Amino acid sequence: MEQKVILRIVDDIVIIDSPKEMTMTYSNNLYVEILKVYNKNKYNVIFNMEKTKYISSFGISILIIAMRNARENNGEVKLAMLSDSVKKMIDSMDFQTLFEVYPSVQAALKAFKEKNKSEK
Repeated sequence: MEQKVILRIVDDIVIIDSPKEMTMTYSNNLYVEILKVYNKNKYNVIFNMEKTKYISSFGISILIIAMRNARENNGEVKLAMLSDSVKKMIDSMDFQTLFEVYPSVQAALKAFKEKNKSEK
């Protein structure tokens, strides 16, 4: 059963609500939505992972691909509201230095805004 991906745009930053499970079975729709966002030249993305309780290596690979594509286009991917199990998985694979992680979507939005101010 495919889980619907919800996304919204706030101040030109795309917020994607990740599915409950980021596995090969449940992440295909997520990948398609990310590609649609990038095709609209929006490369600053926040993954709201509040509802994500499990992430497989396939799910992590989607995050890495999203990060690589964003950085190649002067964008950034930030993660927000990681559950303990997802944080443990990311930490166990030593990816905590690859992604900026925030306790809330608002904190991630604030980080993007502060970066934009400092670049002007």
